[in-house]
Amino acid sequence: MKLTRLTACLVFLCLLWQCSTEKTKVTRPEVSFLALCRAAPGETVSELLKGWQKAAAGRNWRLDTTHTFALLDEDTLKTYSALLLLNIEEDSLRIWHHADIERYAAAGGGVLALDSVDVTPYLWPFYEGLLNDTLDGVEGLPPKLAGFEVGGWKGGRAARAALSDFPGLDRTELPALLEFLIDDNSYDYGPVTLPRAPHDNRFTKVVLDDDIYEPMEMVILPDLKVLFLERR
Repeated sequence: MKLTRLTACLVFLCLLWQCSTEKTKVTRPEVSFLALCRAAPGETVSELLKGWQKAAAGRNWRLDTTHTFALLDEDTLKTYSALLLLNIEEDSLRIWHHADIERYAAAGGGVLALDSVDVTPYLWPFYEGLLNDTLDGVEGLPPKLAGFEVGGWKGGRAARAALSDFPGLDRTELPALLEFLIDDNSYDYGPVTLPRAPHDNRFTKVVLDDDIYEPMEMVILPDLKVLFLERR
């Protein structure tokens, strides 16, 4: 009798724990891709977009192309199955764009990069690493698909190629590349610990006095970015 009651209590506690645990994994209702490129993309990027658009249309998937940063917001990014960074102007991205893209990858988003490997040092360590560091191997997956090196990166799935050496899109392997980036078409921000970065419009500058300068302080952040502080 006591054993039966104990078993019933354990079952009740397990059910209560399952009900109280917040499920943060979300499956997207459709497959879509966001491609960020320059306003006047080069021939290589244009050909890639044409091939990608044809492959997506044949499966009733959507490809959105933009050269502005309005869509690089977490609430918008998480609705896309994969993000394509195609020879972007990395100097124009702001710190909050960096944070939202890094959080998107950590939540399981697919990121593809086609760009020069010679990026500005320390400007965006995540992107520099995506283009140059070793990707994590994925069991059962070849190291390259459709001309892109593929693997795991920062919690998500990554594909990359150097713009100068890109041989052109191998359309026979493109479906496999698409499926790899999409995976189960879900995201989970629950385990993500990286905080979002505030936009600069959240701060108001107030001049208290003129021509007052104090020594500048320098802080090296964990990701090797350098933060300068100066009271004026």
